[in-house]
Amino acid sequence: MFAKKATASESCDKISTLAKVIMKGRQDGILLADVINSANGFKLSKIIAIEAYKEPLFSTVEHQKSAINEFSNQWYLVCLNSSVGK
Repeated sequence: MFAKKATASESCDKISTLAKVIMKGRQDGILLADVINSANGFKLSKIIAIEAYKEPLFSTVEHQKSAINEFSNQWYLVCLNSSVGK
């Protein structure tokens, strides 16, 4: 029972980290095409990237960090609420 929860938690941690990296790229001005091409066909990376690039690009470091953390947290919650996180 505990092993399954640890695995789900690890999966959600990975998804959250992926979302954080993608949103950081977004805030750093990396082109969406470059992010999609680096996903190597990984469908979830593409979905997260598309969602990240719908979010605004901020000019201040403070707002960028906030956007990155919020986006990462959103994907962690998505994971927890999905079959991946159960």
